[in-house]
Amino acid sequence: MIKSEIQQNKSSYRSIIKSTAIFGSVQVIQALISIIRVKFVAILLGPVGVGISSLLQSTTNLINQITSLGINYSGVRNISQAYNDGEIEKISKTIIIVRRCIIATGLLGSMVCLILSPLLSRWTFGNDNYTWSFVWLSIILFLNTVSSGINAILQGARKLQDLAKASVIGSILGLFSAIPLFYFFGENGIVPSLIITAFSTFCFSYYFVRNVQTIDLNVSIDETIDQAKSMIRIGVALVFTGLISNLVSYLMNLYISRDGGPAMVGLYQAGWGLTTQYVGLIFAAMGTDYFPRLSAINTDNLKVKEVVNQQAEIALLIMTPILLVLITSTPLVINILLSSKFILIIPFIQFVVLGMLLKATSWSLAFIILAKGDTKTFFYTELTANALLLVFNIAGYHYLGLKGIGLAFIVVYFLYTLIVYLVVHRKYDFTFSSEFLRCFIILELMCICSFTFVFILNYSILCYVLNIILIICGCVYSYLELDKRIGITDLMLTKLRAKRND
Repeated sequence: MIKSEIQQNKSSYRSIIKSTAIFGSVQVIQALISIIRVKFVAILLGPVGVGISSLLQSTTNLINQITSLGINYSGVRNISQAYNDGEIEKISKTIIIVRRCIIATGLLGSMVCLILSPLLSRWTFGNDNYTWSFVWLSIILFLNTVSSGINAILQGARKLQDLAKASVIGSILGLFSAIPLFYFFGENGIVPSLIITAFSTFCFSYYFVRNVQTIDLNVSIDETIDQAKSMIRIGVALVFTGLISNLVSYLMNLYISRDGGPAMVGLYQAGWGLTTQYVGLIFAAMGTDYFPRLSAINTDNLKVKEVVNQQAEIALLIMTPILLVLITSTPLVINILLSSKFILIIPFIQFVVLGMLLKATSWSLAFIILAKGDTKTFFYTELTANALLLVFNIAGYHYLGLKGIGLAFIVVYFLYTLIVYLVVHRKYDFTFSSEFLRCFIILELMCICSFTFVFILNYSILCYVLNIILIICGCVYSYLELDKRIGITDLMLTKLRAKRND
């Protein structure tokens, strides 16, 4: 019995690592594709082209975020639950309803963009010159909404490799089709390139979703509407949460701009981008597998506790070596990716890095509320978190500048983690395991020590020596803990023996 439990735990941990590796690679590839695309736009079209492309994409992304009604997220939860029950009729019915919903929301977004195209051109560019651009971009809104819905089906059905292939191949094809359009047509090639990218992503998503096994069923309109209501209720809560988060970001940029000017906003955004760019890849990669797994077992609080603790442990063990390297090499990273003009953001980055383990912990906990479908609780906890973030960020910047925003990040995520923990403990009887708490304390102390060395020794030779020792210790500790959970050494030895036998 004990051996069986150990094997089940190892299997669960391995599933987390495998999905993180797959989607970590996908996130890295897509980030590189995005960098290459921006580089070609910058070279072939110049700053004006970069600006036009960014404004068109940000506008359509905002419309898509609102009109999709969050079906691409709530659909994952419903499909995961259906797969957990294992009834092919229920699975097929849920997928049919999700498909109908994404087509309806895709048409809604497309119509909104089409009808508002003159206004969108005036609001975005201050003239009517881009009206026809927004008319054509209405096609993108439909394709992107349907593609994200199809990806939700793949995600909920745990067809993770197919989802990864669809994302990467579609992005690469979109990149290679965009470059000649920029070269031959200049700024006039921006909209066609965006349409081709959206169409290629849709085609590959559609191709892979055919691997999801379903049966033909007649689902009535009334039944579709009934199930769609629950999905929309959850989805809309997520949409509003996202909009509140964007509003807080906008207000913070506005406050910093009025106090310190556009240059200070640039420093703030650059520092935030560096700290979240790399760690954000881990969150995105883990969330792809974590949310459907948690949704599938959301009615069993004991299983929820087990999955959340496992996910949180893996997140900390993977993140900490990256965070230690980032603290140690912050000046080098800034000089390579930005320039020496951005050295002022070093303290800000270091404080944010210290708070990242708290963010990883709260991130793992917040998914419980989402998987349970408790939209009111999720909305209010996220609203509280964003309100705290805005208040503490403004206070921190007022008294300590950018360094104060970094310090506020630690305070806010400490409070948010505490709030979310109290909520999930009282409502769903969740508790942290002793294994997670031990990992958290040890890894957080490593980050604090690294920060202290930098703060006191100010990147002297001794500082680098001590921090390199810490990085080695962090990597060794993470490896040993991961080995204990998934048996890395045993897997490597098994593969070596298999190669020798061949």
